[in-house]
Amino acid sequence: MKKPSPLAFLKSAKQPIKTSNDVMTNQWVLITGSTSGIGLAAAERFAQGHANLILLGRNADKLNQQKLDLMKRFAIHVKTYVADFSRLASLDSAIAKIKQDNIVLDVLINNAGVYSTKKILTKDQLELGLTVNHLASFHLTDQLRSNMKRPGGRIIQVNSEGHRFSGFPILDPNFSKRRYTGLRSYGSSKTAQLHTVWALAPELKKQGVTLLAMHPGEVKSNIGLNNGWLYRIFKKWFLGLMLKDVHRSSDALYYLANHPTVDEYAGQYFYLTAPSEVATHAQPSSYSQDVLRWTQQTIQRILSPNS
Repeated sequence: MKKPSPLAFLKSAKQPIKTSNDVMTNQWVLITGSTSGIGLAAAERFAQGHANLILLGRNADKLNQQKLDLMKRFAIHVKTYVADFSRLASLDSAIAKIKQDNIVLDVLINNAGVYSTKKILTKDQLELGLTVNHLASFHLTDQLRSNMKRPGGRIIQVNSEGHRFSGFPILDPNFSKRRYTGLRSYGSSKTAQLHTVWALAPELKKQGVTLLAMHPGEVKSNIGLNNGWLYRIFKKWFLGLMLKDVHRSSDALYYLANHPTVDEYAGQYFYLTAPSEVATHAQPSSYSQDVLRWTQQTIQRILSPNS
């Protein structure tokens, strides 16, 4: 296999963003992390395209305000569910309610994410970034795959070029042996997500569902604002000057969700709408199946400790 170029993303970044004007009337789109940043912009873009929305987040008041606003402005159906993505049991409870509503999903967008400069263990004793960025999105995908439209359903994992900062070692997921940094944590979780995309995509494709991953571009979002004042100042006055409008991401997501040619790219990683290469440590391999099994077993251990 040809070794991927570590600078491949530079070429992809120069590609124009493809757009779609197709309407999505009567289609259901689920978006996680919908009350701010990329998720907020995506929810509005899909509402403009007449899609019905299912929105997941941890703040019930923000979700309700968003629901009322979108229904009033776009005359669509909107359902909201509260879930804390740092607690798999909380997400599992929301999943059960979604399944009870028995809605056929056309699109699932796993957008919720976190970046932490400090090592934090969740109540499940798992590293925070790994839980929110990978385990939660995988669990939602795995549990709702039976609710996806067949054929034609699409699942988009909002990944990141940040995956290049670290591989994912199964034997040290919580940084017990590795030195923790925010970039390593973020990269490790996104690499883990990519490996499960490679492992699951062929299976889902046989069921008529397209699974892919995408980097949303360097845009202005709220990720990382949970950190201390020093990081927030750094992001606002340094990083913020280089970041672009978040609607670039929402336009890309809309294209990937409904353009007919995208089905040809199941299991592909996109830089916005351009097919791109991932880092060597995130390439599809037999290790992808190992990460898939570890992910499944870890979630089962947390949710069914006595099984």
